[in-house]
Amino acid sequence: MNEDNDLKASTVAQKKEQRWRVACEKTDDGSGGVIVTIPNELCSYMVWTIRTTLSVQPGFGNTLVLSKKMTLG
Repeated sequence: MNEDNDLKASTVAQKKEQRWRVACEKTDDGSGGVIVTIPNELCSYMVWTIRTTLSVQPGFGNTLVLSKKMTLG
């Protein structure tokens, strides 16, 4: 691997190790839903924008894993 690829691989590995904790707010509409406010620092770190579609998967315990949803095309 060249130096550029090593840096990219290292950056991806570092992002996978990063953990963030955020608070959830119950909605008042009776739906049982929650609102999760994602900090700007996390969006910048993950290179997420207002138009990024996220995937939500269950994690360990009472955690959720957010990741950028990959689209075909």
